[in-house]
Amino acid sequence: NDLIKRRLRGESEQTFHTQLKSVFLQSPEIAGSPFLLCLLIKVFKTEGTIPTSRHHLYERLVQGLLDNHAVNLYKTTAGSADNLMQAQIQIFCKYATEFLQAIALVCHLRLNQRDFQWGSCEGQTQIQTKMQEIW
Repeated sequence: NDLIKRRLRGESEQTFHTQLKSVFLQSPEIAGSPFLLCLLIKVFKTEGTIPTSRHHLYERLVQGLLDNHAVNLYKTTAGSADNLMQAQIQIFCKYATEFLQAIALVCHLRLNQRDFQWGSCEGQTQIQTKMQEIW
């Protein structure tokens, strides 16, 4: 696959292909989508392994985004990474993850929406109301 070859080289490309074959057997939709394949490559480059389900893929991506955001935020305000900062990052990520899980719960189970949409006033009000019920 050209997409993989452009983003990975040598031994890491071989390791990725081996892991991808295993994932394809468990979750063929992940390996078949160019978008999801790009996400798998991003996680692989960071962690050295790829998740075996769409749920785990999104979970690892969100965790990575939150970690990066928190580190950048605290470096800007505090200047360096220390133990206190690490604790604050963990707390930030914990609450941010819980908040995102609550939004997903509201959208998927309470409002029967597949995707989160914040653009319309009606949608925003519905989400806020349901969030207040469960948060």
